[in-house]
Amino acid sequence: MLNGNLSAGSGDDFDNWGKWNGATGMTETTDSCGGRALQAVSAGGEAYEVQFVSDPATTIVGDEYTASMWIKSDLDAGIVRFSTNSTAGAIYGANESIDTDWKLVTWTFTANDTLTRLVLDLGTSARTYSLDSIALVAGTEAITSICSSASAVDLLLNGNLSAGSGDEFDNWGKWNGGTGMTETTDSCGGRSLQAVSGGGAAHEVQFVSDPVTTVVDELYTASMWIKGDQADGIVRFSTNSTAGAIYGGNETIGTDWQQIMWTFTANDTSTRLVLDLGTSDRTYNVDSISLAAGGASVSSSCPENSPELVVNGGFELGDATTFLNWNQVNGSDKISVSASETYNGSRAVEAAAIGGNEWDVQLESDAITVETGSNYTLSMWIKGATAGGSVRFSTSYSGSGQQYSSSSTIGTDWEQVTWVFAANGPSVNLYLDLGASAVTYYIDDVSLKK
Repeated sequence: MLNGNLSAGSGDDFDNWGKWNGATGMTETTDSCGGRALQAVSAGGEAYEVQFVSDPATTIVGDEYTASMWIKSDLDAGIVRFSTNSTAGAIYGANESIDTDWKLVTWTFTANDTLTRLVLDLGTSARTYSLDSIALVAGTEAITSICSSASAVDLLLNGNLSAGSGDEFDNWGKWNGGTGMTETTDSCGGRSLQAVSGGGAAHEVQFVSDPVTTVVDELYTASMWIKGDQADGIVRFSTNSTAGAIYGGNETIGTDWQQIMWTFTANDTSTRLVLDLGTSDRTYNVDSISLAAGGASVSSSCPENSPELVVNGGFELGDATTFLNWNQVNGSDKISVSASETYNGSRAVEAAAIGGNEWDVQLESDAITVETGSNYTLSMWIKGATAGGSVRFSTSYSGSGQQYSSSSTIGTDWEQVTWVFAANGPSVNLYLDLGASAVTYYIDDVSLKK
């Protein structure tokens, strides 16, 4: 599907998409998963009275396809659906209930024609929707996508596997194949699990979480980062509960870190997440495991295999008052070099804000080449001289506008702040917006990775 992230287009028009009904209520918005999105206003009525329609995609009659989109509403209980348009006739998805938080909606259908348009039917309820990251892929699994604006809270304890000693991991059990599960530092950051399987049944190597409280018939989304020592390993998620196990589909694992996700409907009030790793003769590394209520996974990244895009992110290069490859665009008199408060190396940024607008104290990177529509993870290490300060990230693209992260509250210990966003153009400048609070910050090791 072309322009599924809706970044291409101008004004209130979106390349490769048509407004077939209710066009005047469909406009551009920056209330998005990252960048530019669609806002669709419906007065309530028939589903087809507000329709956003893709260009035709080539499909194979009789094959299955899965559509997905991120969507939220101004009020709870809005009703939307997917459908298709083709010469052979429309196919209709089930009604989906949309609330005020970003959620991932998916629909699998069997194609009835060689050319198919994906249709978003938004007219049923008197609501205003924001939509982003629309996708259509062959098969029954939705494309992996993250909405950095979605508020997904991790239900698992120690999902990053940092707590524990030796080859043990707090809040996790080795139910089968325990001798092959050990600690490793080949990770997304810090400590992770290495699991060795000789090949056999999926359940012969199982890593299992402590029980978490779940609501029967509600959706939950599991996620983990994983890689294998050889390509084409097979793993899956499953659950364990008194009501019986639920099994995810098989996932094919390569030799690079990849994120896999699985959304399921809970069948019990207490549920364990299970990683079934026994199928293939492989050695896996597993990290950043999460479980969240709803169709959105916890936002996470694993940058180990991605090249660093920020030049001088550690601020080691520069003279006594400035930093190479960075511009002090606002509040330059508030930004200086710290040699005593560093996270790594011998230099860091010291920013003494007096409280006001976020942009009153800003540090800007040189322009960085990126790929339009691709997701990037921006991070920095930061602490405050006093607690309670508020900072954020932002971006700027030539001719493509700005993006803003949510604000982060900063304490007095070093902490890493991250933001995942979809690039709006081929070149981006990064901003550290530090002016909101009357706090002195120390900043080090700024990173951008795809």
